Amino acid sequence: MANSASKAPESVGLLRVLGPAHVWALGVGIVLVGEYMGWNFGVGKGGAYAALIACWFAGILYIRFRKLQCHFPSLNQNSLGDRMFR
Repeated sequence: MANSASKAPESVGLLRVLGPAHVWALGVGIVLVGEYMGWNFGVGKGGAYAALIACWFAGILYIRFRKLQCHFPSLNQNSLGDRMFR
């Protein structure tokens, strides 16, 4: 133990192998393949129709959220109302 404590710490570092273009290409590739959102797994387990139903349900939830987000500012008298999102 005394020998390991007396040694100077070694310089440990990471090598920069990938540049920004490589990281961007990896991100685009992951999204295009579909692994990021998981639709390949969903289609494989539930089938194409189940994936379509899930996309439809997510679309309905998004539309409802946007309608509520645009409706709530009009309820507040001090807000800009419909001009808030322009």
